[in-house]
Amino acid sequence: MRLGLPQDVVAELGLPLRERIVMRTASGEFETGIYEDLEVRLLGRHTVTECVGIPSGKQPVLGWLLCESLGLVPDLEGHVVRVLPDDTSESYLRA
Repeated sequence: MRLGLPQDVVAELGLPLRERIVMRTASGEFETGIYEDLEVRLLGRHTVTECVGIPSGKQPVLGWLLCESLGLVPDLEGHVVRVLPDDTSESYLRA
């Protein structure tokens, strides 16, 4: 999953539904949708992606694939997100 957004946020943004799916989580199954055309801007980076609807009231879920596509790496020890360089020969875009 790239991004999970609460259903009330999906509705507020008016995101187009691509398809209905059944999600299985540790707390059970629920029907939801995959939504398209979400523009994400985070820490000076941006991309357009899809998202999965999660129950309203839950915290959004930022998936690893979205972080990777934005050049962001979570530092689990420091509890921060590192921004990888994108303007040098060491750029994450060249990996």
